Amino acid sequence: SYSPFAGIKSMPSKINFCKLEQSHSIGDLNISFCPLNHGACESQSFAYRFSDAQSRSIVVAVDHEATQTPMNDGFIEFAKNCDILIHDAQYLNNEYEKFRNWGHSSVKMALENAKKINPHLTLLAHHDPQSDDRDIEAEFKTYSESSDFADLKFEFARELKIYSK
Repeated sequence: SYSPFAGIKSMPSKINFCKLEQSHSIGDLNISFCPLNHGACESQSFAYRFSDAQSRSIVVAVDHEATQTPMNDGFIEFAKNCDILIHDAQYLNNEYEKFRNWGHSSVKMALENAKKINPHLTLLAHHDPQSDDRDIEAEFKTYSESSDFADLKFEFARELKIYSK
């Protein structure tokens, strides 16, 4: 399934939240962030870049509407050449217009960003709960067969799958 999350309280761990004011390191792990476009939502969202001492990096960007704005340009520069990009792709391309300015990207918007960022692997995530696995697999087929994205390694993130570059 593409939508496994049952809520933060369902996670088998103790979770502490803290607000980062600047980049932060935990051992050899560096955590940096940049603001994202969460549409008309009042809450701010951020992309996070996790980098290790060997310069391997993962960028996580959900709750982001990847419209052509200076904020999106800043995000592209922030994420440039990461190993793994996890990008909001909540809406199938034919759904996006109904949800413009809701703070989420279409699959095509996420892939356009990924082309500019040049990650080793792009994982499309934050799928709309109304989309079932068949919808997501059809969207993958459409874009994986498109010459526009032929040089881009991407897939829709799945639960229980282990990813590496």
